[in-house]
Amino acid sequence: KSGVGKSSLVNSLLGEAAARVQTFKLQADAEMVTPFVKEVGSSSGPDVEGFRIKLIDTCGLEDPDAGDTVHYAALRKIASAIQGQTIDCLLFVDRLDLYRVDALDKSIIQAITDTFGRGIWKKAVLALTHSNLAQTPPSTDY
Repeated sequence: KSGVGKSSLVNSLLGEAAARVQTFKLQADAEMVTPFVKEVGSSSGPDVEGFRIKLIDTCGLEDPDAGDTVHYAALRKIASAIQGQTIDCLLFVDRLDLYRVDALDKSIIQAITDTFGRGIWKKAVLALTHSNLAQTPPSTDY
């Protein structure tokens, strides 16, 4: 989704401001901060802790015009842009402070599965951001 910290995570991994970040963005809008796909690190570029890596930063996968639905056109453009490239790791980024998996989250996960196959989740790492904001919601017992 938009505003979960994908670009900020990319910047942290690279140790530089390689990806544009918009502060306080909580939902998608028609003017996406990140284009469908933005390559911010390259296998021919600088080393990160001794490894040459390529990071692909993508837009959120919710449709800014249709509300709580998957932006299938964006997902198709992402898949097309990386076609023929090996995906070693998928970083699935979400906010720790939101406390629930909603219907849109489930739809996005299903759309990723439909596009890249079930095997993509064997290469997935869940990154939870905004942990500094995480507080147990009132009347919640864990």
